[in-house]
Amino acid sequence: IFYFGRDGYDTHTVIAPFFWDFATRSSRTTIGFPLYWRFAEDNHTSQLIGNVYYSEQKLRQGLDWQVHVFPFFSYGETPDGHWWNVLYGLAGYERRGSMTKLKTFWIPIPLSE
Repeated sequence: IFYFGRDGYDTHTVIAPFFWDFATRSSRTTIGFPLYWRFAEDNHTSQLIGNVYYSEQKLRQGLDWQVHVFPFFSYGETPDGHWWNVLYGLAGYERRGSMTKLKTFWIPIPLSE
């Protein structure tokens, strides 16, 4: 039921069946079953807590991140813009550089290019 260990820079902790944690120099996986899931690597992290999902990725131009509250709302930012959605497109907005797009009833409507 309990398992703890270390091998150089790698560590692992298991309290079955509810908690797992595995870590290396470049990544880490942590699971608190069933509500918490987190996966992290050098430039990307994603986690799920209940019905809220968060993801971020480090890009050369900046940070790209997004958060989703299933199934109601999502919001994200990129180095050149941002976006949001209600019910995954029932209503939404996106801006990337000079491009702007609106969503109504899941239909994308370009406002500018």
